[in-house]
Amino acid sequence: MEQVKEENARLEAAISKERFGHARAEQECEKLQARVTQLEAREREVDAAIRDASAEVAQLTAVVAEAEKVRAEVTIRGYLNGVNNFLYMPFLPGGGKV
Repeated sequence: MEQVKEENARLEAAISKERFGHARAEQECEKLQARVTQLEAREREVDAAIRDASAEVAQLTAVVAEAEKVRAEVTIRGYLNGVNNFLYMPFLPGGGKV
């Protein structure tokens, strides 16, 4: 009878230890799940920021392309005006006509 009581006490202690270990594992699992949820939220934020930045880069690229186009047109006009001014210089003898 004493052996049965000792075996029962040993098994109760083992069960108690397993329950404690299981509860600790569940707490750790909940913490990890919360961390995963945080990381998923952060991932969504970063993805949104990347999409916004990409859209802004595309918009700025279009603005730069338009500015380059205008700069080229202004440069050509300035060159042509310079050529026209050179070809017609009223202060030269004969009115500056070439």
